[in-house]
Amino acid sequence: MANDPRAILVVDVVPFGKSLLMLPAIRALRARYPQALISVASNSGISDLLGETQMVDETIDLGIIKPNEQSYGGAMKRLIRLMTKTRRQFDWAIDFSPRLETQIASRLSWRTRHITPARLSNVLDLFIKRESSTTADHLDECASALKKIGIKQIDTKFSLPVSNEESLRFEDSVFRKETRHGEPIVVCYTSLAGGADAWDFEKFTETAHRLYHNFKARMVILDEPFTNDFTKEMKSVLPPKAVSLNSPTAMQFAAVIARSSLVITDDRGVAKLAADFDAPVIEIADSPSAYAEDSDYRVLVSSSPSRVTTEAVFESASELIQSGRTASLLRR
Repeated sequence: MANDPRAILVVDVVPFGKSLLMLPAIRALRARYPQALISVASNSGISDLLGETQMVDETIDLGIIKPNEQSYGGAMKRLIRLMTKTRRQFDWAIDFSPRLETQIASRLSWRTRHITPARLSNVLDLFIKRESSTTADHLDECASALKKIGIKQIDTKFSLPVSNEESLRFEDSVFRKETRHGEPIVVCYTSLAGGADAWDFEKFTETAHRLYHNFKARMVILDEPFTNDFTKEMKSVLPPKAVSLNSPTAMQFAAVIARSSLVITDDRGVAKLAADFDAPVIEIADSPSAYAEDSDYRVLVSSSPSRVTTEAVFESASELIQSGRTASLLRR
């Protein structure tokens, strides 16, 4: 149509796991405007994922973005990158997660229609970088923004095209040419490595050892794409035959989740990714999840992830590993 946009900039300045929840919105945007040039500025992992899957025409890598980040230096680097890498003329700039740097860029560089999920509470929130509550779902925020441009329906499935070759390569790295005898592959992932509210390293360590000794589980410690914070801390305290995967590419990350027998995580986006791959998952959280529609998606809720006990996680893991559905996954 004559009034359809020719070029769209999408900006999502949030950590990797949260930004995974943006993917259904990107797919809906592409379906609605197949001829438009779509550029996405986001964290390193999502930029890599979108580039590999060719979901968009151009990606702008804003680096690693951590939860509850307070660094103004990081914000200024992203602002400079946004302003230098987005010099082309865009018809729309869709900002799924408005922050100080994106607000400045919208006024000084983009000079176009700036679409956000909702009205900002006040300018002070941007300056102190107050994070929204974890109960505010990022997929809903993205859907809210798309409604402003007439996209009212979004298929919430991620539907990532992980190749069988990539999955088998991962499984070979876990078993190291040994014959698999039904051992479950249990993946541990945290987006809060070392943070005050994190499910700490000691709890992951205890759970890993208990699952190994009780079920001979092959434990996999998985880092966010292009980082090594989690594996660096866990590498020396893992049970026998455990595997540390540091600095994976985004598609390697997805392949690990797709091939797992069980995923244990405190990240909602990664938990949903596991569920969409039909992998049993335990999410350690401070709020219920709308995605936990299946008995193989367990959400262990407390006022802070750090308050969830290892006993609660181990009990849920034991039930899922011994369930009929997980047993069938072990034969994939």
